[in-house]
Amino acid sequence: AGPLVEAYPNPYTGENLTIQAQGFDADQELYIKVVDLQGRELWKGFSRSKAEGNLDYKAQTQLDPGTYLISVESGQLRQSQRLLVF
Repeated sequence: AGPLVEAYPNPYTGENLTIQAQGFDADQELYIKVVDLQGRELWKGFSRSKAEGNLDYKAQTQLDPGTYLISVESGQLRQSQRLLVF
């Protein structure tokens, strides 16, 4: 199985957004981004995976109501999750 990404709360209403990922290589730089459905990058951040290859990241971002994709990537590994914003 490949990496998994989960963002919550989902739907997002403006409070703190938590992005969790697992299945990435240990101690790797992870590129985290939020894009709209037209592919425009609205927010990005960087973090490192833990020894188990996991990530627990708190994002501070304000998004207009709509549907977005949250993507976490490292090298050739990439996983996304849809995020609804009310």
